[in-house]
Amino acid sequence: MNSRFFMGNLVRMSCVFLVLLFLTGCPLEIAENVVFVDAESSAGAGSEDGTSWDRAFDTVQEGIDAASLLDGFEVWVAQGTYGEVRSGDADGSVVMKADVAVFGGFRGNEVSIFQRDWELNETILSGDNGRGVGHAAYHVVKGADYATLDGFTITGGHAVGRDSQGQGGGMFNRGHFLLSVSNCIFTENSAEFGGGGMSNYATSPRITNCIFIGNSANSGGGIKNMYESSPKISSCSFTENCAVSGGAIENSGESAPEISYSIFTGNTASWGGGGIYNGSQTSPEIRKCDFLNNSAGEFGGGMYNVNVSSLTIKNCIFEGNEASYKGGGIYTQASSPIIQDSRFSGNLAFSGGGMQNDRSMPQVGDCIFIKNRAEHGGGMQNERSTPQVRDCIFIKNRAEQGGGMQNYSDVPPEFPTFAVISNSFFIGNLAMNVGGGMLNLSQAAPVVTNCMFIGNSAVEYGADFCTKGILSDTVFNLVYLSRTSDAAQETNSFDSSFSFIGRFV
Repeated sequence: MNSRFFMGNLVRMSCVFLVLLFLTGCPLEIAENVVFVDAESSAGAGSEDGTSWDRAFDTVQEGIDAASLLDGFEVWVAQGTYGEVRSGDADGSVVMKADVAVFGGFRGNEVSIFQRDWELNETILSGDNGRGVGHAAYHVVKGADYATLDGFTITGGHAVGRDSQGQGGGMFNRGHFLLSVSNCIFTENSAEFGGGGMSNYATSPRITNCIFIGNSANSGGGIKNMYESSPKISSCSFTENCAVSGGAIENSGESAPEISYSIFTGNTASWGGGGIYNGSQTSPEIRKCDFLNNSAGEFGGGMYNVNVSSLTIKNCIFEGNEASYKGGGIYTQASSPIIQDSRFSGNLAFSGGGMQNDRSMPQVGDCIFIKNRAEHGGGMQNERSTPQVRDCIFIKNRAEQGGGMQNYSDVPPEFPTFAVISNSFFIGNLAMNVGGGMLNLSQAAPVVTNCMFIGNSAVEYGADFCTKGILSDTVFNLVYLSRTSDAAQETNSFDSSFSFIGRFV
């Protein structure tokens, strides 16, 4: 049979069937295995059993409790605000139950889950009065094993107190398996300690298509992952969250989150990690994320990494981030991240406008550093570090010293800087003082191979290179250097310990 003819007949038959249903008034069969919740339920006292919209429960907790007693049932929640006092839980929380899926975003008359619109029909879980009138919930929601939360706005949680009460203002998850959170908005939640929007403790939820906006905490304004938590965070946005460390997310305690296709915008950390803070022994994998206009009071406007076990950053954009001290885009300390196929543009810091590495051994490949600014190391600053930089482009970065890159070590060199830079371009970078393309200072000993320096400039000297007080011979294999139009100044400056293999053009 012709497939096009068959599909055409099928569509026409379906249309006729729907028209007949409408004309005859025959109702569509309502979904089975569903418990209904509606804050505006018209069911009289004693008739609320959740079996239909007309007999819906008026609190979400009643729906969850009923569904947990029935095998395979899910909860549908109609639009509205659910801010009742939750006397059944000491923390004032909506408590998820194992194997129960809870969906918001219904008008209150649907017969199929595909009819809901969670964006249009806002369904709010409020913690404002969770522990009593005027007493906010410590956590608006608590997770459970194999549970699903989908289509809600979670707001008004205020986690304060010792232990878990100070964690996870919006949602607190501890030791749960296969928890799923999708299509949710976490906003205006706070935590005295960690995770204003969400705290994950030894839990690895799947968090998809969620928005974290305007949450706050001491650490992890949006999310705090700790104690071997490995959530999968995908297609989420983090906006204007704030914390002391980890404005949007903080990872600690051997956590290994996977974060992909997400956007971090306008988050702030008063100390470090405006976008993300990756702490000791963590192993995050971050792919295809954008870090835009985040800021930190000290370190890592976009991201701060310290003592991480392993960290992979691929296909990410760091743009317009700012740190008052080190690492406008990324600050890395005592770590060895792999950073590939990423772009650093328009970031700002005192040192390391695009990236600052301190006692670290990062591998940076196929990255672009463009129009970043700093006092020291406009594109990148390497301090007491051994980075491997390959196939990168440094273009139009600007600094007082080291427009494209600055390499620096202590004296004496407890942690010498042995930067290895290969197959890279330094184009049009500017130093207002010295070292337009690259500045090597105080016991730094870089090895630069197969690189091109084109059109860089310095107001004082060392338009392409400036080396001073380096530890040992620096070898530049097949390096091509271009003179600048700044004829008034010395093009390149090398001290006596410098050796060169290659040619100037």
